Amino acid sequence: MKNLMMVLVVAFAFCSTAMAADLALYDGTPNDGWYNFAQQNADVQTIIAQAGHMFGDVQVFDDNSLAEFGDWIDDHTNNGTMDIMWLNGTTPSVIYQFPNVNPDGSRAEEWLDNGNMIINVADWFGYMSYEGGVRSADNAGAGAENILDISGPIAGGAQGVMTVTAAGAEYLPSLNAVACERPIVLGAIVDPWEVAEIFGQNSAGTHADPVVIHNTETDGYVAFINQATTGTSITDRGLTSAEFIVNWASSLLGGNPFARAPIPKDGAQVNATWISLGWKAGDFAASHDVYMGDNFDDVNDGTRESEVFQGNQDVLSLYFVAGFAGYAFPDGLVNGNTYYWRIDEVNNADPNSPWKGKVWSFWIPSKKAYVPVPSDGSKFIDSENPVLTWTPGFGSVLHT
Repeated sequence: MKNLMMVLVVAFAFCSTAMAADLALYDGTPNDGWYNFAQQNADVQTIIAQAGHMFGDVQVFDDNSLAEFGDWIDDHTNNGTMDIMWLNGTTPSVIYQFPNVNPDGSRAEEWLDNGNMIINVADWFGYMSYEGGVRSADNAGAGAENILDISGPIAGGAQGVMTVTAAGAEYLPSLNAVACERPIVLGAIVDPWEVAEIFGQNSAGTHADPVVIHNTETDGYVAFINQATTGTSITDRGLTSAEFIVNWASSLLGGNPFARAPIPKDGAQVNATWISLGWKAGDFAASHDVYMGDNFDDVNDGTRESEVFQGNQDVLSLYFVAGFAGYAFPDGLVNGNTYYWRIDEVNNADPNSPWKGKVWSFWIPSKKAYVPVPSDGSKFIDSENPVLTWTPGFGSVLHT
């Protein structure tokens, strides 16, 4: 019942924007070796760009604004909305005072006890802080144990490759299999905690990462998104974190109104002169407006009166065919072109409709050879033993 009430409250907040969920990201000093500072900052910007629209407010705190971070946490801990805190693998003292000074009643524990979410990336959750560029006295494994009130939730060493699960492929399309150093011990997640979703799992089925756990009594959530070193990390921690928020956590924020999960993936190469586009519907959609063309600005700025508007489709019609007679682009798509498409979700009963979608793209290889190696105009090439390679043109059989 508490979970139902929470969802109803958040759903009302999302629609009215009076109490929308908020997001805070901590980009203070990471533990070197587990997260590169520059990459961490880039990932924070990726999360904001890809998932910021889901929140009423987004704040970024670093080591120079820890007091403000603490105030933000206090203001959002029990405000009737599930808010999200993203951590860079370190746990600053305003959340949990090292070394295990406050094993009970810390801000981190209160945050989860009031139905909020923590997303942790890189180093072991709760293990230590590096605020100000100086490593703290370690909380060690007791940090996570005290915050979660469970014993041994995180493995002290790697447990093999975390293979992407069906849920991982669906919700986190950028996720790749890696050997995670600090996966979650599934057998340690005991009542009142439960495993809410597994996105990556070892072959023995004993450990997982990425994974989400849920407290069934407090409605608190913790998502572990690749607790691994930079040497074995997933390809794009920022994008995967954003996908988790948009594709999975959005249901807890009152729903995601935007079309998502494009097929083919954004930026994909398509080796055909026709296409069947697919997507996952927004949670409030009653129909879909489809836009498609070969110019980004035209598609991005398109309206129902524009040439790139391809029509409105029934809510259950989650595909669009182009490049065949009787369909859009009846003469076929053109080799060498990049095509852009956008899905706006429509529900005339909702004053926030339509929900303008992101512009996705795909490209069709040219019939000419391309991507020469060395590149055109290159200098200092071995003149005696040059090795020339290229990417074959679309449909080529022989090369002269």
